[in-house]
Order: sequence, then C-alpha cells, then structure tokens
Amino acid sequence: MLATHVADNHAINQEPRDVRDLTRSSAYVERADRILPRFDISEVATDELTLRSILRDIEEPTTVLEFPSLSSLSSRILSLSEAASRELDHYLTLPPGWDGYTAPSFDRDTVFLSKRLLNRISSHLVNFDFFPDEITPGPISDGALDLEIAKDDRRFTLTIVPNKEEVLITTESADGYKEKPVELRNLNLEKELSWLNS
Repeated sequence: MLATHVADNHAINQEPRDVRDLTRSSAYVERADRILPRFDISEVATDELTLRSILRDIEEPTTVLEFPSLSSLSSRILSLSEAASRELDHYLTLPPGWDGYTAPSFDRDTVFLSKRLLNRISSHLVNFDFFPDEITPGPISDGALDLEIAKDDRRFTLTIVPNKEEVLITTESADGYKEKPVELRNLNLEKELSWLNS
C-alpha cells in the first residue's frame, strides 16, 4: 500500500464549481493542484512501490476537464490533452495482433497510468503557460505506450512500459537525441518538462 496516495480520486471526480467563475488563467493556476491533484510519485514509500500498488486505488480516470471560462491558451492545452486521452481510451479496444503481426492487446493498468501522467503533464503545461504544438500518444507493438509533447524542433517523449516501475524519457532537438530511464518513484515531471521551454 502506498504510504502516500498517488492522487485523490475523489477530488478529481468532484465538480469544481467555483472554477467555472474564473476568467483568468492566473486564477486557474492558483487552483490547478486542487483541480488536478499532483501525481507526486516521489513521496511514496520506495520499499512498497510497485506498479500495481500505484494503480490499485486509482479509479478509471476521466478525461481532462474542460472549463469554458479559462484563458484561450489554457483551453487549447486542455483540448489537446482531452484528444490524447480519447486516443488512449481507443487503445483499450485494439485486439491482439492490431499491428498486423503479434502485438498484444494493451493492458488496462498501462493505459490508466498513461492517462494519469497525461493529466499531470497537462497541469504542468498550464502552470508553465506553455502551449505545445502537439500532445500525441502512440502505441508500441510490445504493449508500451508513448506520450509525446512537441514544440518547434523539440520533442519530449515519455514511454510507459507494462509491468515496470520506470518510464523511459526521450528528448530530441537540434542539439541531439538523448534517452534515459527514470524510476517512477523519482519521476519529477515539472523538472523534466521544463526542458521543452529551456
């Protein structure tokens, strides 16, 4: 069992009534952590961390919430995230051999963890006031899933692998290509995503 819950599902599923009255993104940013609670894996007990325990108390996540009164920039980010979330849902419907060969069907836990990370990415991008060109999920024939965020010549990719306690982070730009595995307990999305705007 996690020493600290990964996220408060009740808070995510609660209707954010007062948010509908917000008219500026700055007001939204001040409440962003309440609307989309932090996915702070770094706070959990490392000796009890397993992919299953991360997901055990997480109900099926909803798509990223839309708030009509948000700024145009924030609304566009949430729109990209919502489209990506729908695409991730679609992967659950793909049968074995969807790639025309021997690809397995996608594991629900892998998809749900990807959606949870997508929500956190969306929240951080709103906090950064940073609008990417793309937020694109991608299926991999070994059952892994990519979440790619692109801006100009920079591409940041988070690869979620089934039944592993780590993700693979890939960065690609004019300066070159780098990849590194990061354990879920050490994943700091805010720090990693800042590379896109550095």
